[in-house]
Amino acid sequence: MLVGAVVVSGGEGAPRFWRGGLDWVPATLGALAAFAAAGGANALNDALDAASDRLNAPGRPIPSGGATRAQAILVAAVMYAACVTLAWSVGPGAAAMAVAWVGLTTLYSTVLKGVPLVGNVVVSAVAASPLVMGGLTQRRFEPGLALLFAVAALLHLSRELFKDAEDAEGDRAEGVNTLAVARGPETAMALGRALMVVSMVAAIAPFLTRTLGPLYLVLLVPVEVTLFRLAATSLRGAAVATRARHISRWLKLTMVLGLVAFLGGSL
Repeated sequence: MLVGAVVVSGGEGAPRFWRGGLDWVPATLGALAAFAAAGGANALNDALDAASDRLNAPGRPIPSGGATRAQAILVAAVMYAACVTLAWSVGPGAAAMAVAWVGLTTLYSTVLKGVPLVGNVVVSAVAASPLVMGGLTQRRFEPGLALLFAVAALLHLSRELFKDAEDAEGDRAEGVNTLAVARGPETAMALGRALMVVSMVAAIAPFLTRTLGPLYLVLLVPVEVTLFRLAATSLRGAAVATRARHISRWLKLTMVLGLVAFLGGSL
């Protein structure tokens, strides 16, 4: 979220958040709204996925006995309400984004999770959209934000497919028809790998369009190297679920490195 706010804060010279170009109050409120939306979505997903999590993730709060489904639903409602309230205090654009987060994540958990690829696309778009929210907190929007959103969403979508491959056994038992269940884990991994490669190429675009500066290219190197290694790893080695789990975890770290590159390139 902060990355999007910094990108649109404008100006030349010193880093934007050092020279007062960034309006910190709405940026902080927007970040808190995004945090609340994520918390609400995770709680609702835990409540609705309790049965499959007994196979896929027995350590999660509900299967492990740390919480009940009713408690998770209550947490989701409170967090969603906090998300919209915080975003409303920023402005109508941010409020609209927050309402979209609540609607899309609820729709995903209740309906779209079992629709191959569609659910994955929705989750990826929501996960990448805090970059756009960052711009909205500054009451500005630049085309470069759409480009950063697209790059981030591609990598998120790749990870979603590897997570589906990892969870295929539990999802099949629960009757959740993901791509990995409908066409097999290897098919989901193959598409995830292809999207990973596409994201590697697309990641150069923010520099070529001058959305981000030269430091971005330097910080992008470890991201690209890691993605290349993961794409190669996905082709061979251990059992499908084990490979998918390994790649999914590394992709999560890689996305953090990508945000660091975005931020560095925006200075």
